[in-house]
Amino acid sequence: MATLEAPCELWAVAINNRWVAPYTVTPAGGDALAAEDAAIRYYAKAEPLAGPVVSMSFEQLMAWERRRMLAMAVVRPSDEEAFTQALNCLPPAKWERGADFERFCISEMTSGTWTTQHARHGERYATKHVDITDRSTWLTPEEVDAAHA
Repeated sequence: MATLEAPCELWAVAINNRWVAPYTVTPAGGDALAAEDAAIRYYAKAEPLAGPVVSMSFEQLMAWERRRMLAMAVVRPSDEEAFTQALNCLPPAKWERGADFERFCISEMTSGTWTTQHARHGERYATKHVDITDRSTWLTPEEVDAAHA
């Protein structure tokens, strides 16, 4: 991780079309391009470059990460055993229970605010990768039913 003196701005490097690591550079009073180049060379040693190298602001990184995670947010059918095992593995987060619909998130995040959610609608079960802070990404009863269609 390349670090220069304050004041710093947070940047990130995407290598081979995926985020590698954040690092800081000094926009004024330091050589930002030299720090960026050093970080790219450092990570390129660990993984040969097979695609573009992109520098981005933290906001751009978060938007890129959201697009990547939404692409992984595919509803998958599940079963009672997997649902119960996930429920008992860690304390559930955002657990909601109703008469015929129940859902909860795994309390361990996979990246930022992204985690796995499990749901039950009647006797049908499903799982999906969701943003725990954005209910529009959460499983719905209709999605659980569609996973078993």
